Amino acid sequence: MICSFNKFNKDAIKEAIIGHLKQNPNDTIEHCKDFNASDIRKYYGYDILDFYEVNKANNKVSKVTKNYLNNKKPLYKSIE
Repeated sequence: MICSFNKFNKDAIKEAIIGHLKQNPNDTIEHCKDFNASDIRKYYGYDILDFYEVNKANNKVSKVTKNYLNNKKPLYKSIE
């Protein structure tokens, strides 16, 4: 775990992801949501929201999605 937040803060999450991947460009970050203690889903673990990596083509931190048309290459959407 690189960072944890008690409340949703879009800007802080984005800064933490970009900061970590700038320091560790070969990592992949799994962005997850933990459930609170009153939610029955807490027994199932957590929800994976997104994955982030540094796009090797342009060296920008990007959200990664699987390319369903071509299973060989992932699709990148820059978050910087």
